[in-house]
Amino acid sequence: MKRRIITVTILSTLLAASLTGCGSNVSGGTNPAAGEITVSTADTKISTETSLDSVSTSAAQTTTEAAARTASTTAAAETKASSAKTTASTTAATDVLSKAQMKDISKKLIQEYAALYDSMIAGIVQIDENDMYTPGPAYQYYRVTDARFQSTADLKEALAKTLSGSQYNTTVHNMFEGDHPVYLEQEGKLYALSVGRGNAYSDSWRWDELKFTKVTADSFTVSGKYVHIGDTIISESFDIVNTENGFRICAVSDPKIS
Repeated sequence: MKRRIITVTILSTLLAASLTGCGSNVSGGTNPAAGEITVSTADTKISTETSLDSVSTSAAQTTTEAAARTASTTAAAETKASSAKTTASTTAATDVLSKAQMKDISKKLIQEYAALYDSMIAGIVQIDENDMYTPGPAYQYYRVTDARFQSTADLKEALAKTLSGSQYNTTVHNMFEGDHPVYLEQEGKLYALSVGRGNAYSDSWRWDELKFTKVTADSFTVSGKYVHIGDTIISESFDIVNTENGFRICAVSDPKIS
């Protein structure tokens, strides 16, 4: 019995030693592999972290560059808008006729209109009293001898250099249309109706007293006064507009005694 116990003890010791050696071998054989896995995992982790850092850095750089581009675009847009605003402001400031310009334009056109009115529209036109055309007992026409006007086309052309729009149309209607026009052509000659006429604008205008309203870059209204027949002061206004052929009178008010 005693001998069996010793034998069991010895076997137990050997088994323990064997198990201890196996454990050592497993530990020695497995740990390096585990170590490698650990290192490999660490490398992967480091690589991943490095990659994430790179992505983060790249994203940050992209965001920064995008922000810079946005800022640049915004700045450019603001500069362009500011420039456009300045240009618009400058254009608006220069797109209104000056008083000096309006005075020069008005003086030229009013003088032209006065000359036309006094010599052609309602004034005294040069005629040959021995060359008469009588379409009716109450209407006598005399041949016009003014070298400037030898046809109705010549008269209309002269009017168009000063008048435009409604004023031109009204004047043409009064002069050439209706049953008894002021001018007509007969056998290639221009005749003028014999009517009482006078000089309406031959006296002096007060050019320094002209007043301007409704001013734009292409139009304005001028009001002024002139002395007629001694000391009678007449006031009148003209609407003036810029056409493709230059400034023209497009409307004339009725003269009034001031």
